[in-house]
Amino acid sequence: MIKENNQSCAVIGTGVSGIAAAIRMRNKGYRVTVFEANSFPGGKCSTETKDGYRFDMGPSVFTMPHYVDELFKLSGKNPREHFNYIHLDPVYKYFFEDGTALDAYHGKEKFAEQLSAKTKDKKEDIIRYLNRTETIYNLTDEVFLKIRCTA
Repeated sequence: MIKENNQSCAVIGTGVSGIAAAIRMRNKGYRVTVFEANSFPGGKCSTETKDGYRFDMGPSVFTMPHYVDELFKLSGKNPREHFNYIHLDPVYKYFFEDGTALDAYHGKEKFAEQLSAKTKDKKEDIIRYLNRTETIYNLTDEVFLKIRCTA
């Protein structure tokens, strides 16, 4: 149950972050007005159909599904009743102009083996790089991804 606080706010844009902000603010009791320039919500998470083909117009990799689950739970909903996903491995493929194709796997070891086999880089160097980027992520994710509105 949302406890109304007699305050209002505006959210500009219905991309993923705009929708998430609107849900969070509504759950804090705000009356939320959302403004969107397009005739559809979703921002870059949209599709276009042309000549019988469907094209993703934005991200095609769904990362951090736990944040979507969190929004449902904040709203008192079971995410599985509204939204399901499965983990894929490989997560996606990279295709390069020279014909090289790389599979992006969940595990660092498997991903590093794949990269090492198809590039000039050593597996150990790739793992060292992945560990360094993981450290940076862990140091910054609280500030950039988990910051919470205290209004």
